[in-house]
Amino acid sequence: MNDKQSLAQKFEEKITQNGQNLTFENNLGAPIQVQPVMQVEVPVGDPRVIKTRHEQSVKTYPDITVDEDEYVVLSMRRHSLGYLLNIIFSAFIGVLLISAWIIICFMPNPLPIPANFKPQISLIFGSITLLLIILTYVNYVVYRANRFVITNERAIQWISNTIMSQKKQVINLESIEDISYSREGILQHLFDYGTVKLSTVGDESTYTFPFSPNPDKKAEFLSDIVEAARENQMLSDKLFEEGVKMSVK
Repeated sequence: MNDKQSLAQKFEEKITQNGQNLTFENNLGAPIQVQPVMQVEVPVGDPRVIKTRHEQSVKTYPDITVDEDEYVVLSMRRHSLGYLLNIIFSAFIGVLLISAWIIICFMPNPLPIPANFKPQISLIFGSITLLLIILTYVNYVVYRANRFVITNERAIQWISNTIMSQKKQVINLESIEDISYSREGILQHLFDYGTVKLSTVGDESTYTFPFSPNPDKKAEFLSDIVEAARENQMLSDKLFEEGVKMSVK
């Protein structure tokens, strides 16, 4: 029992001296060598600042679950132009429907349509128009559901193609190898939107976020965040505030 106690005391003394190769001797004089198996890297940063940023993220983004020492740095949504094009298309179809309804029901035309059948025609056109409005709103909900959120630890993407399906992708920032962006066509250059791409290490997967506003600035900002995560450094106040200004709820 005394041998175990003395050995434990020596072990504690060696640990406090931050030794890399720990060597002891038992009472018989035989050497005992202990080597550290793993060093745990503790994130640096002021705990008070991290706590404040975490609480701010929880308050601003209640729908996003973050760990105790995690906070949202950037929240991205698709450019409004993508949905505006859908509204323009729906409005064009709506104008055609209303025009056809007016021509058939209220203007002289060669079609032999009985007068008592016109209320049924109006009901049909009204139902189609109502369905078009509902589909336009559903497309808006689906479009808004596509989201990209960057925390100080992860990149989280929600992908929605229909109102009944949604996929979530989560990537650790340390796994991101390359960040790039692309802008193609007149509209993307004119309205300053494009596609941001994240490439991961190992599996060579590429995660894309189309219709991203200011893709060049977003890609540069994401590079700074990933670099800080790789070096295990806390984001500076300047970088954090820049992300807050660029974010969209």
